[in-house]
Order: sequence, then C-alpha cells, then structure tokens
Amino acid sequence: MHQLNWNDLHYVLVVARTGSLAAAARLLKVNRTTVLRRVNALETRLGYPLFERSRSGYVVTPETEQLLSGARALEKSILELEWHTPGHNLQIEGDIRVTTTDSILPLIVKHLTGFYRQHPLIRVELAVTNNRLSLTHREADVAVRPTVNPPDNLWGRQIAELAFAVYASSSYEAENSGKPFAEHRWIGLDEPLSGSLPGRWMRTEIPEEHIRFRADSFVALRLIVEQGLGLALLPCHIGDSSERLMRIGSPLPELNVGLWILTHGDLARTARVRAFIDHISSSIIEQRGVMLGSADMSSGEYGPSGGDIQPR
Repeated sequence: MHQLNWNDLHYVLVVARTGSLAAAARLLKVNRTTVLRRVNALETRLGYPLFERSRSGYVVTPETEQLLSGARALEKSILELEWHTPGHNLQIEGDIRVTTTDSILPLIVKHLTGFYRQHPLIRVELAVTNNRLSLTHREADVAVRPTVNPPDNLWGRQIAELAFAVYASSSYEAENSGKPFAEHRWIGLDEPLSGSLPGRWMRTEIPEEHIRFRADSFVALRLIVEQGLGLALLPCHIGDSSERLMRIGSPLPELNVGLWILTHGDLARTARVRAFIDHISSSIIEQRGVMLGSADMSSGEYGPSGGDIQPR
C-alpha cells in the first residue's frame, strides 16, 4: 500500500470513467500532461500498465479492475466524509458543477443573472454534453436533463414536460408539401441521442434510406433543417424558437418526456445546491407553455422512498 496514494488513484478512476486524458483533465481542472504524468507514475510504481492505449481512448486492463474496485470504495468513503463535514452543508457559497444538454441550456442561462444577484458567492460551472455525467461520483453536482426514468439513487423533481414535433424550413415545406412523413428526406439522431425516445420513434416510423443526415445534438439538427435539407424531430422549445422553421403537424404526445433537476441525496442537504435547485425550478416552472407546445407543465417531486429534495 506504500505504493499508492488517493490523488493518483483519483486520476486513474477519472480516466477509466471518461476513457480519455483530455476528458479527465477537464473534469479534474488540470491540463492533459498532468493527468498523463500521474497515470505514468503510478504504472511505474506498480510495475504494470493500467490502460490499453488506442486511438479510440484509454481502456482499463484486466489487471487494473481489482485496483479500481478498491479505489471506488475509497472514493465513496471520502465523498461521504466531505458531505458530512461540519459546516459543509450550511454555507451559501462555493462551486456548483451543473450538467445539462445543449438543447436545455437556453432554458437555464436566462435565469443565471437572477441567481447570481441572489447568491453572488456561488460559482456555477456548466458542463454541456449529451453524455451523462455521474452525480454519484461527483462528475457533476446537479443535472438538468430530460428523462423518462430518473435513477433511483438520485433526488430531485420534475420541473417541466418537453413536447416534440416535426419541423421543416418554409422553403422545404413549399417544395414537398403533401408527402407522407416516411417519404421525406430526414435528419436523424446519432449517438447518444439515438437511444432516446425520439430516436426510437424515428427507427420505427422513418425508413433508414430516407435519413440523409445525422447529428448528435438537437441544436445541430435545427441548424441543418434551417438549410432546407429535410425534416427533423425537435423539442418544441428549440423548433419554435427559430424564425426559419415551421411545425409540420401537432406535437406528438407519445414523445412527451419529463425535464428533471437531479442531485445526489447527500448534496440535496447543502445550502448552495438547494439554492440553485430552488431558483432554477421556480424560474422554469413559471415559463408555462414556452417549451411544451400544447403540453401541460408538471412539478412532481422524486426521491428515495418517495422523498423530495428538502434537507432533513
């Protein structure tokens, strides 16, 4: 054990989770060279490689898995100690790392000015990605994301319900009016969005040969559709915000999905996290109808054993 220390193990854990030095460096707030130096130094002390390197990223070797199992247990203990440190939960100051998608980001940023005026000592870091960051492993403190099934180990509340509809540019619609959906050119969803509810709808309803473009972002889809290249399925708050697009038909009720704000159960007790969740929740709930097409807003709460995000 004299060969190991927590800082080195922490770097290895983050590389294992992200699969790359660059992604790990962003989470750890250091440069890529620092991460590489830490990994190389631990490999030298242990006498065996921790990862298989390739162009696609860093993959954990079988010999490393047992080491990581112990490191995860140590990480859990350290995080629990941090969460329960006296005074840790009471100060309305410090850092909050918030993860969300590029399509949800516009709903959040418009309320950050009001949040800053109320809580100028809280620093908000935004991690904008369609990949899911782990709240349990503190890759983020708060997540604002669409989801059908929130994880059982997180606490939070549903703050809205997003509606989806098909959109086209006015020029494309003028040239192709009257065609059935399946006969149009389409812009499809790439990973990780292809596994979402809209992605599954497209696989069922749209023949593969009619998908001419793909993108891994609803914001990117909107930009492509604005060029008149085909139809796309978009969240209504994204499609309706474009002056160049028009809805083709009504929102599809079977694609409605909840917008949730989530955090780890222990972090829900901290004042700065609670302040952020309360401010963003109330601000978005006040935007009735802005993002939902014809759908209604929901404000249901969620947590282990039916709990909510109230500190207790």
